[in-house]
Amino acid sequence: MSKTLLPAQAHAAAAQLEDALSTWGAREAGSHHPHTRAAGEQAIALCGELIVQFQLLRDSLVAELGAYDDEVRRG
Repeated sequence: MSKTLLPAQAHAAAAQLEDALSTWGAREAGSHHPHTRAAGEQAIALCGELIVQFQLLRDSLVAELGAYDDEVRRG
């Protein structure tokens, strides 16, 4: 098994998003089910959560890259 590079929270949110999108995508035209509506709302919320997780990852990478560049400059 390969080691994952994404944070665990991002993986969990992505898996939940897949499930919610699957439910939402399987909805039938003309059929209005509360579970389907809830899946759509959950997908929206999870997209927001993933955006936050990716922003945190980006911020961390920017800081690490800056530290790496500083180290290289110092020799």
